[in-house]
Amino acid sequence: MQMAQKPWYVDKTMLIHDLCQTDSTVTLVLRPHGFGKTTNLLMLRTFFELVHDESIIEKKNRRKLFERLCIGTHHPTLLDTEFGRYPIIHLNLRHVTKCTWEGSLNKLRDVIGEIFRKHRYVIECLSGAEKDEFTVIEKKDTSYQEYDSALQKLSMYLHRFHGAKCVVLVDEYETPAFDRVDVPISQQFNGAYYRTMIGILTRVYSSLLGDNPYLHKAFMVGILPVETHVLFSGCNDFGIHSMAHGDFSTRFGFTERDKGDARGGGYWCGGVELHRPQYNKNGFADTIRQIIAHIDSAKIIVLLNRGRLQLDRRDSIEFDRLCKRDDATVWTFLYHAGYITMREGQFEIPNAHVYMQWVSCVAPDLSEPSLYEALLDMLVASEIEAFHRKLGTITIEHVCGWLPEMWMDIYYHAFCFGVDSDLRRRGYAVTGTYTAEQCHISAKTQDTQFYIRVTLGENVSDQEVVDLHDSVAKVHLLGIAFQGNQTCVSVRNHTRIV
Repeated sequence: MQMAQKPWYVDKTMLIHDLCQTDSTVTLVLRPHGFGKTTNLLMLRTFFELVHDESIIEKKNRRKLFERLCIGTHHPTLLDTEFGRYPIIHLNLRHVTKCTWEGSLNKLRDVIGEIFRKHRYVIECLSGAEKDEFTVIEKKDTSYQEYDSALQKLSMYLHRFHGAKCVVLVDEYETPAFDRVDVPISQQFNGAYYRTMIGILTRVYSSLLGDNPYLHKAFMVGILPVETHVLFSGCNDFGIHSMAHGDFSTRFGFTERDKGDARGGGYWCGGVELHRPQYNKNGFADTIRQIIAHIDSAKIIVLLNRGRLQLDRRDSIEFDRLCKRDDATVWTFLYHAGYITMREGQFEIPNAHVYMQWVSCVAPDLSEPSLYEALLDMLVASEIEAFHRKLGTITIEHVCGWLPEMWMDIYYHAFCFGVDSDLRRRGYAVTGTYTAEQCHISAKTQDTQFYIRVTLGENVSDQEVVDLHDSVAKVHLLGIAFQGNQTCVSVRNHTRIV
C-alpha cells in the first residue's frame, strides 16, 4: 500500500519580482510537464489582479497572503506599487485541442467567450456598437469572424473601465498547434491543420501582445518552442527563457533545498539541478515513440547506458522539419519535452522515472509497474524458477534493429529503477546507490527490510555483509546479476523474533 505523502509549501513568489524587473514586455518561459507552470500563473494572477467589486477587507486579506512570503519580506515596496493594480486577461489554451480545425476553433471561441463573460462588467462603459460586439463574442457566436482581435479589444475596454493597463497571462501557448501531433506525424495528415492554427495564433498574439497601448506586461508559459519566430513576429519586445537559460532557473521546479518528497531530479537549468514537483509522465507519448524509432541507434545506446551526448539543437521547432525527422529538431523536441536534459553542455536522461519512459518505447513489457511487483513477490517467496520464467517472457521490440545486443543492459537499468519504484509504492523508505554496473537498494518498513544488490556482468555473493536493523522481523537479502544472456539470482529470507 502506498503511503500518503505529507503536503509541503515551496515559496516561488520571487517570480513576481523577476517579472517586474524584466526588460521585455512579453516573457515566455518554457519548461517540461509538471514544473508548476500553471500554479505559478495562478500565483501571479492572485498578486497582480485588480479585482472588480472587491471590498477593501477582501483586498487586504489577499495582500496578507504575500506579506509573510519572500516577495513581502524581500521586496515589500512591490506590495505598495504592483499588488492588485492591473486587470488580468488570463488565456488558458490547454483544452483547445480537437481532431479537426473546426473543433479547435470552436474551443478557442469558448475560451475567449468565457474571458469576456468574466469581464462583463465593462459593458457599462461601451458604446452601442461595442456592446453589440461584446455580446456576440460572449455568446460565442460562430458567425463572428474577428476572434483573433477580440482580446486586444477587451484590453482596451478594461483600460477604459479601470484606467489601468492589462497584465496578460497565457498558459500552454503552443498547445492548439502542437498537441495535434500526438497522432502519426505526417505532413499530409497534419500540415493543413497546423498551418491554419499557427496562422490564427500569430494573429491573436500580434494583436494582443504587439503594439498594444493597453498592455503592461505579458507572461506566457509552455513546453515547446514552436515556431516562436513566426508566432511572435508581431511582438517587438519579446524574451524567451528555456531550461538552457539561467533566467528564472529556480522559479519553476524544486531545488535540492525545497524538493521535499519529489524524486524527479536530474534536470539542469543555469547550473542548478531541479526536481519535478509533479512526478507524472512527460507528454507527447505517441509522438516520442515515433521519433525514437528514427533516432540514430548509436546515440540511443549511449543514453540507455546512462552516458552523455554532444547534440545539436535548434532555437525553434518547425513542423515540417519534425515531419522529416530532422536530427537537431528531434533532439530539441526531446529536450524541451523533458526526455533529456543538458548538463555541462552535454545531454543525458535526467532520472530513473524518465529512463523508464524511454524503456516503455523500446520494451513496453519492461516498463510495466506490475512486472516488478510480481518479480519481487517471487523473490520473497524464493520462487527462483518462476522469476527466470517471468523475465523470459519479456520481449524487446526491435524498434531500431540494434536492441537484441543491448537487452541485458536495458534489463539491468530497468530492473533497478523498477524495483526501487515498486518498493516506494509499497510504502518502504528507500535509500540506495546506483552506478552503470552496480546497484544497492535498501528498503525498510516498520517490520520488514529489503537489501537488494543488482550487478551487470558480475556475480553476486550470498555472503555479503549487510547492516541489518534490529527492529525488523522480516529480512530479505536479494542478489541479481545480469550476465551475457543469463541472470544469476541469490535469495536469503530471514524471519526473527524481535
